[in-house]
Amino acid sequence: MPNFHPYVPNAIPTIWYKWHEQKHKTENMWEMWFIYYMHINQLYAVYSNLCIYTGLHECSFVIQRFEKGLHFRRKEKADVSRLLRNWTDDYVAFPSEPARLDWNGSIIPSHVRY
Repeated sequence: MPNFHPYVPNAIPTIWYKWHEQKHKTENMWEMWFIYYMHINQLYAVYSNLCIYTGLHECSFVIQRFEKGLHFRRKEKADVSRLLRNWTDDYVAFPSEPARLDWNGSIIPSHVRY
């Protein structure tokens, strides 16, 4: 479907994607397809807030590995200093109704389903 666009209403990444379309650089925004998939399937992503929750500097679940490819001409050194070093099950003790945020950052009431 060459004329299909993975736009998500009210999502700032849609604005960025449209800019990439104008530059014929949409291959730089694979995440727009992920955002669209999440939107049409009413899925949500969990974002880590561990640095604030724990007060630690080493609190990332993942890091940028700077692999050679689309965004980097050569392999760069990955910064592993921020990776989480100690685990506690409190990190995954979610409430039965976790807070859901809309694209503008406002809380979506639990009774609202998209």
